[in-house]
Amino acid sequence: NAAVIGAVNSGLFAAGQACMSPERFLVPAASVQDFREALVSAFAEWPQGDPFSREIRLGLIADGRIVEEVQRQVREAVSAGAKVVHGGQIRELSVAGITMWELQPTILVGVTSDMDMMQRETMAPIFPVYGYRTVEEAMTVAEGTRYGLTATVFGRGQVYRDAAQRLARSHGLVFQNVDMVAGFEPQHWGSGGFKRSGWIWEWRDGAFVRREGRRDLSAEWHRIATGAK
Repeated sequence: NAAVIGAVNSGLFAAGQACMSPERFLVPAASVQDFREALVSAFAEWPQGDPFSREIRLGLIADGRIVEEVQRQVREAVSAGAKVVHGGQIRELSVAGITMWELQPTILVGVTSDMDMMQRETMAPIFPVYGYRTVEEAMTVAEGTRYGLTATVFGRGQVYRDAAQRLARSHGLVFQNVDMVAGFEPQHWGSGGFKRSGWIWEWRDGAFVRREGRRDLSAEWHRIATGAK
């Protein structure tokens, strides 16, 4: 369905290393099994390997520090009760003389909102699936992280429209019933986020000042470059 296609298109875009790639996937608890099986089926359409090959849709990880961080997050999640139900394998490759890593799309279930994987960015094709029982629970989890760049809501009816409007108060861009790859438009390039996704630091009166919230980053950069108020 559209939610699965959107999750895969966004979660595997740039091998999950785009700043707007989704970091956590909140799914009705009764649908977690179907969702994860549909993800695995969709992954088959994303052959992985040498990024210079025309047949490849899913590229590699070029920074070993990302691989180490992902491995740490997965280990900690599993030790806290989560389960890897697909992927997780990592293979070191040499591409044009450069060491890169093939990290298979990885699905985890049984994650909790306090796990580091759910609280921090992974910058990799990692799919932690959280099964929620009420929309209010999902909103609490979505709002309860230190990042707020983008959010995506799939669902019909007023409850999901209300959820998207609510998330717009904590996330810079909110997509509804369309994934961030298909829904991204040129005017979004300058959009900032909230919390750690929205920090703008500037030097004022002898100290760094952080300003947070939705903003036009092109205007912010102009202000910082020119000293304009």
